[in-house]
Amino acid sequence: MSYDSNICVNRGSTRTRVSVIILFNLLQFICLAVTVKAQQADTVNLRQMVAKVNRFAEEQAAEKLYLHTDKASYNSGDTLWFKAYVFNGAYLSSTSKSGIMYVEVANDSNRVVKRLMLPVYLGLSVGQLALEENELPQGWYTLRAYTNWMRNFNESAVYSKPFYISTIATKSWIVNLRTSMLEGTPKDRLEVQLKIDHLDKVPVGLRELQLSVINRDKTITRRKVQTDVDGQVALAFDLGTKTDGKALAVNIEDLRKGEGNRKIKIPLTVKKTTDIDLQFLPEGGKLVAGVTSKVAFKALSEEGLGIAVRGKIYDSRSRELAVFEASARGMGAFRITPEAGETYWARIEKPEGLSQKFLLPAVEAKGVTLSVSNPFQNDSCTVVVSASQDLIGASQRYYLMGEARGILCYASSFILNKPRATFQIDKKNFPSGIVRFTLAGSDKVVLSQRLLFADHHDDLALSMETSKTVYKQRDSVSLKVKAQDKTGAPVVGSFSLSVTDDGLSRPESGKSSIISHLLLTSDLKGYIEDPGYYFEGKKDPEKWKNLDLLLLTHGWASFDWTKAFQPTTLSKYPAEPEFTVKGRITNLVNKPVQGANVLLVSKKPFIYKDTMTNTSGNFTFRGINPGDSAAYFIQVKNKKGKNSAAEIEVETFVPPVFASSGPVRMPWFVNVDTIVMERARRQVQFQANVLRTGKNVLREVVVTAKKVVRDSKNLNGPGEADVIIGEKDLENQGRTTLLQLLEKNVKGFGVRTTKTGDRYFAINGNFLHLIIDGVNTEFFYSGAEPIYEFFKQYFDYYDASEIKGIEVMNSGGYQMRYSSAFLDPMVNPFTQSFLEITTRGGVGPFLKKTTGTFLYKPIAFTLPKKFYSPKYPPNSVSDMTDYRHTVYWAPNIITNQQGEAEISFYTSDNPGRYSIIIEGSDMNGKIGTGRSSITIEK
Repeated sequence: MSYDSNICVNRGSTRTRVSVIILFNLLQFICLAVTVKAQQADTVNLRQMVAKVNRFAEEQAAEKLYLHTDKASYNSGDTLWFKAYVFNGAYLSSTSKSGIMYVEVANDSNRVVKRLMLPVYLGLSVGQLALEENELPQGWYTLRAYTNWMRNFNESAVYSKPFYISTIATKSWIVNLRTSMLEGTPKDRLEVQLKIDHLDKVPVGLRELQLSVINRDKTITRRKVQTDVDGQVALAFDLGTKTDGKALAVNIEDLRKGEGNRKIKIPLTVKKTTDIDLQFLPEGGKLVAGVTSKVAFKALSEEGLGIAVRGKIYDSRSRELAVFEASARGMGAFRITPEAGETYWARIEKPEGLSQKFLLPAVEAKGVTLSVSNPFQNDSCTVVVSASQDLIGASQRYYLMGEARGILCYASSFILNKPRATFQIDKKNFPSGIVRFTLAGSDKVVLSQRLLFADHHDDLALSMETSKTVYKQRDSVSLKVKAQDKTGAPVVGSFSLSVTDDGLSRPESGKSSIISHLLLTSDLKGYIEDPGYYFEGKKDPEKWKNLDLLLLTHGWASFDWTKAFQPTTLSKYPAEPEFTVKGRITNLVNKPVQGANVLLVSKKPFIYKDTMTNTSGNFTFRGINPGDSAAYFIQVKNKKGKNSAAEIEVETFVPPVFASSGPVRMPWFVNVDTIVMERARRQVQFQANVLRTGKNVLREVVVTAKKVVRDSKNLNGPGEADVIIGEKDLENQGRTTLLQLLEKNVKGFGVRTTKTGDRYFAINGNFLHLIIDGVNTEFFYSGAEPIYEFFKQYFDYYDASEIKGIEVMNSGGYQMRYSSAFLDPMVNPFTQSFLEITTRGGVGPFLKKTTGTFLYKPIAFTLPKKFYSPKYPPNSVSDMTDYRHTVYWAPNIITNQQGEAEISFYTSDNPGRYSIIIEGSDMNGKIGTGRSSITIEK
């Protein structure tokens, strides 16, 4: 870090003017320019402030994470493929903090239904999510990704993306939904009109249905109805005063026998004119008497989306002061000069019928405000600090700080001797992205904040070149990728590429990308509609203006630089550079035990580690990679090498609970357009063709009705067992022991005797192995007692009230998977049987709380699988069985020193258009995205 001071004296002024420029080498593009208009002593003080803030910012730098997924929507049984890019938020370089990240899927009730843990290497990770129908039924979901360190910062930094899983079949329903609100009656009445057709446009006529209207988890009304010959049905009901219009939905259940368990859920949109949410946000954060201010506003509909409004601003005497109008995204701004002691309110004229008043923020009698002008395609911005009359010339020192990505890139110290202080600032001092200007007093308390966007057009240029633009079915495609920086120089980087069939899968719309997420939405709060729209602002002055409105209305989530001047505290959520097993040993009176010998043992893979506790009784095991069904037995030994009576506390990952966000989203089959309808019919046509030809299809959808044990660790997959005893089977079994359940429900179960007279449990003569919550109980077998007695203690200990399900693996492939996971390779797998018991507690085979031992079962690392892509010989003939939604997925494209890479894949049997998207980074500050397409003909 170096300082170059330039002191200039203006002799025509009674005040010395000092300019200080502080240059930081922040990965070749971030520089810090400090302009100081103050005495020399304050120059030193400002330098110290900036150095302290940036030192703190670098130590506590936030992380940013982006997931590139193979497509936007999925079908049941698909695999969601993704690549993760984890950055140091200050420089957009690969993170050095986190070696572990988490990916989770939450349903439309914001309940997490799936969670993965992945290793991160040099800021990169690759993984996949199997979208099994029994775990993830048809509906909307939210994909989230984060590191433990990211939890210390605003929730908006967490990567979040909505996606839809659909189940499309010949008998799928298409629903036309209309809702209308009757207001002005004693109770608001919602009218719902439904028209239900099959996918082939045949009405679902004269069908008995059960309609249930729910508000969150509470049923408002439930009725049995019948559709008319045209498949239409109507429903009307009163809304209570506590009804949440954003949580209303109707469940439709088909009561006709032979139709399976057909149930669908549709959100209900309640369009009340009184339900518009209108917020007024003064530029800089507040209204100050006598100071003309810009006031931005955001209008949201009941669905949580921006809505066009028009209205007027009035004072307490109902005098009209201003007119405001918002675009379709619900944002706009107006100017006002507030008076001390006055209150201001708004009335909406459009949409019509809205009579309620909306109050503007209260007016402060004195204070300072901050305003920014960021002209279209201009290299500089203008920052204006305005003050109320009583603060002018008060010798009060202020600090204007310009921060980007948590690093101070501009700082100025000044005294207000005039009503306004104007600063002309070169935006080249900041990297591309959001810039925050913060005004603070001499006590460093933040007084005002304003955001702007700097765009230096320095994203990576990613181009894709194919030998031709039109290909045949099952044709070979060779794709050349080239990465360049803004100067045209080649870039070595890591990239991911997806190729999707537009005819079968909705193409990514460009609403979000690695650029829009890292440079815009990750620094803003709330739901951002179509973030890609604002990145067209570099070419369109109207969109540039709307980008500024977006920052005025959403830009209040930021890195708090004032924490640099507060006492240092440990972060609540520490970074995880690697997977560790940590814990604490205490004695019977809860005092830490120093120097205790702690053992960690795992049977498969075999791990044996030992360590000693420190003065605080803490221990740590490193160098462990948790695999599938990982279980670690931890034991404390005393100085004589015997089991200790000490207590073991192991740190376990407690997942965060994120707030649900975003507007109400409709299922794919509601009010569909012709493009979606055609895509669904084409998919069904392909499925029918496959059934007719009897050939395998290159997709992963297998829809079968199987009994599934919830939360089972079955190595064969959900429902893959010879015998399954589920929760419903166990409902009325009370205190029936596990032994009695097996004797009653598992044919061939019993006790056998060896030639030497030793007894053992068996199924059809096969030696029985007991797995509880994915943990092999034989891991704890010492051999000191007969194996029969060892197993019997478990069979007698558990009863039906404690068990979710029992699965028996007694044949063929079911045996093989378990034998390879738990037994010696020399053991004949076909003479072994396995019981997988899923308990309600899910903690594994613990019979009682014991001291000195602990079984730790972490989340297993999800390791990447290879995307299957077929290879066809020349002149291969299409038989219409290859219909891949994701035609190709390449997560690990590395460009060479010339910035080039080449990949190849084969087209499928479906003619049409393919969309190609590539995204990635050099993991050293430069990011980029590129799009292309090719056409496939018969």
